[in-house]
Amino acid sequence: MAKSTKTKETPVEETKDQTAEEVKAPDKSPNAVVKAAAGLNVRVGPHKSYPSMGILADGTQVEILELPGGVRVPGWYLVTAPDHTGWVDADFIALPEAE
Repeated sequence: MAKSTKTKETPVEETKDQTAEEVKAPDKSPNAVVKAAAGLNVRVGPHKSYPSMGILADGTQVEILELPGGVRVPGWYLVTAPDHTGWVDADFIALPEAE
């Protein structure tokens, strides 16, 4: 005879729907500048072994994108610029000064 097993029901946490006021739209203004006299490679992944998809000129304004879950990749930023979105070496990005 098969032994019956009872499973405990786990309560599901209810969440309310968020309204437009509660969801902050991301700021799309540039928040950093490329500082690389010879230009900066934009790569398809966060390592120099990944291929370059283009070069950002010195002085190009870029937006540093946030990764899901607050993940950080040491030494690299995921950025978007007018012609490219990809990974750049953080050593060649100037961040705005804190006010």
